[in-house]
Order: sequence, then C-alpha cells, then structure tokens
Amino acid sequence: MNQIIQDPAKLRSFCSDLASNAAFWEAMLKDLENGMGRLGDSWRDDQYHAFKNEIYSVLRTLEKFSEDTKKTIDELNKDAERLEKFQSVGR
Repeated sequence: MNQIIQDPAKLRSFCSDLASNAAFWEAMLKDLENGMGRLGDSWRDDQYHAFKNEIYSVLRTLEKFSEDTKKTIDELNKDAERLEKFQSVGR
C-alpha cells in the first residue's frame, strides 16, 4: 500500500517562496522592458533591432515561465488543501 508522506505546511511554504521569486522576476522583466525602451530612444541602428529582438525573445520565454509558475503555485496549493483534508479524515 502506498503512503502519502507530505507536510501541507511545507508545501504551502514552498509555494510562498515560489510566489516571492515569481514576483521578483516579474519586476525584473518590467525593468528590463522599460530599459530597452529607454535604450531605443538613443540607439537606432540595425544592431539595436537585432539586440531588441533577442531580448524580447528572452522576455517572452521568461514571461511564459512566470505564467507556468503561477499555474504551478495554484496546483500545489490545491494539493496542500487536498492533503489537509485527507490527513484530517485519518485522525
């Protein structure tokens, strides 16, 4: 018989840490995007456009990661809730 060995409080703590990190990266992405806008005010040649395209490609990847992280946090919180219910039944 399989046993579930997990502490919902630790899972929620991890979710909290993950959410803090996600918020940090979202702020960094906004700063980078704003910085690219300012850079474009003075740098207007083909190299800038190539650099801009490269940066925005990375930004899109990181934004996707951020979206996936939010979904994972939601799923883990639901798992913690289910674990709490399961553990309360066994008491």
